[in-house]
Amino acid sequence: MGGTLISFNQQASVIPVACTVGALYVFQPPSSGASVTVTLYKSAGGTGTPTSTGLTVTANNGGGGRTSGPVALSAGDTIAFHMDGGNNVGGVNQTVVTTGLQCN
Repeated sequence: MGGTLISFNQQASVIPVACTVGALYVFQPPSSGASVTVTLYKSAGGTGTPTSTGLTVTANNGGGGRTSGPVALSAGDTIAFHMDGGNNVGGVNQTVVTTGLQCN
């Protein structure tokens, strides 16, 4: 997860094989704070400026959500999640979320 305190490169994951993202899933356990919005970002070949893929999901305290693709990923692309909202305590986001991608 990334917000304003974590850069894309610090938490990006490399895609080992080409695939198409069919869905993004987000779940926020109960008592995890205010709602959160999670967006999938990618950087082609792991270089250049990360861009939003357009897949964005909002999950509420104790609930989840799903959004559909498709988003094409090539081997070597990097992906990361950006999170907005949540439970801000002393300037630090302490919200817990679970994310998942369906990639075929």
